[in-house]
Amino acid sequence: MNASSTAHPGASSADAAPSPAGPLAGGPPALVWLLTALHAVLLVFHGVLVPTWRAPDELDHVDLAVAVAEDGDYPAYDQRIVDPGIARSVPLVRLGEGSRHLRRGEAMPRGDRPTRKELRESSPEPDVDPASTKRVNHMAQHPPAYYLYLAGTSVVTDALAPGTGLGSYDREVATMRLLSLILVIPLPLLAWAAARAVDASEPAAVAAAVIPLGIPQLTHIGAGVNNDALLLLLMGILTLMAVRFATGHVDGGGIVLAGALTGLALLTKAFAFVVPVWLVMAVAGGVHRSRRWVPVIGGYLAVALVTGGWWWVMNLVRHGSISPSIEYARLERTGAGVEHDLSGWLADWVPNMSERFWGSFGWVEVPLPVAWTTVATAVVVVGVIAALVGKHRGIRGEVAVALLAPTLLLGVFVFLSGFRLYQLSTVPAMVQGRYLFGGLVGLSVLVAVGLSRLLGRRAALLPALLLLAAAAMQLRAMTTLLDAFWGEQGSGVAEGLAAAGAWSPWPPGVLVALTAAGAVTVVATGVGALRFAGIGSRQDVG
Repeated sequence: MNASSTAHPGASSADAAPSPAGPLAGGPPALVWLLTALHAVLLVFHGVLVPTWRAPDELDHVDLAVAVAEDGDYPAYDQRIVDPGIARSVPLVRLGEGSRHLRRGEAMPRGDRPTRKELRESSPEPDVDPASTKRVNHMAQHPPAYYLYLAGTSVVTDALAPGTGLGSYDREVATMRLLSLILVIPLPLLAWAAARAVDASEPAAVAAAVIPLGIPQLTHIGAGVNNDALLLLLMGILTLMAVRFATGHVDGGGIVLAGALTGLALLTKAFAFVVPVWLVMAVAGGVHRSRRWVPVIGGYLAVALVTGGWWWVMNLVRHGSISPSIEYARLERTGAGVEHDLSGWLADWVPNMSERFWGSFGWVEVPLPVAWTTVATAVVVVGVIAALVGKHRGIRGEVAVALLAPTLLLGVFVFLSGFRLYQLSTVPAMVQGRYLFGGLVGLSVLVAVGLSRLLGRRAALLPALLLLAAAAMQLRAMTTLLDAFWGEQGSGVAEGLAAAGAWSPWPPGVLVALTAAGAVTVVATGVGALRFAGIGSRQDVG
């Protein structure tokens, strides 16, 4: 199904599209592997620094995985009552009142921590309102793919060791966090691969791999139990396919694979609605000179529908809505009789999206300083502009659309959906920068190419410069998390780490080993970046 043999330029230094294997021949350089390893260490470390249930909607995501594992079925959007064992674990981790500054001496001994099943079977405390343990899980509005992935672990564990499960309630959550973060680890590799696929210079490609490490909110979300993780992986892979299609490499196998991945994304989250639009744009851009573009796109959409689009059609048939949710009724009651205006919504949406893209941890309660997030956003905007405009721009045409479209489409989707919910209520719903992360791989390529172009012959320094910026962002994020959640306020890093270790479900040695591994990886990556800068400065980086 080779619909077009016409090559489309990806980078200013190339007159023709790269061959499918050319830029990727030989695999990633050692520095990219080090960056990926550092990304993995950061994710695991964040998983320890964030107390149980503090990641956004984590309790509900875990509950749905439990429902699939134990019931063998997926609940309707308005039918799932949160597992009593999960509900009764909330006071044990002080979620809600007193959720800040967990002290070392307050941690329950690991050997005494109950399992979720033990909590479920225990008698409720006499001063606990029974209604508070019978909350409907609104996350059942999502499709089941991510929860099927997590549930598989519980099923396998029960088969190998019947009756023991994953251990204490907090270790069960920690295990699901590890399973979730595995999905996010490849993002630096995918960013590098996408950059090389558009024939970006090696410094720009390595710089693209650095950028995901400089977004603490990505690390925070990736380290928690959240269905965003699966969607990010799928959209990252689809970015490579979109670039391939946009450069004219359209074939039957690629179309089927892209359709299957799109269907899986549609079985993960509603944000995947933007994926078919994005991929159709990429395919149309790559085969616009061929008359076969209609059957090619039709085949892609058919595979996507059969693989995962059926979920939303089923919703429409069963419930009369493509995406039913109990949240609509709640928000409508909240905003009864209230007037709303677009200017008020924008005044909240724009700055908060920026702040929450870079870092607003927990339930958006622990933010990074506004000055930091504003500067970071400005750097991204400058990089994108530099990549797209000018006489010798680094990325142009169909490739630019393939790289930037997912971020723009997600932004429009989030804005319109959020404003719709805002009109129902006084609640600024969906003002979450993390909802744009599906476009991160393409955005990283654009920013890296643009900044590389601005640096000119000093472009080999870019990975090291971005790594320094990423280190500053992550250190600021970690100190923010420690100061907010662990130890007495202002007690310092050492006491905060000690408190985090005491509350962690893992043995104390795990945190020590993780810290040591992090230090070694940071040093190795820093040395690799400096060596790359020295080697790169002697190369033509044009």
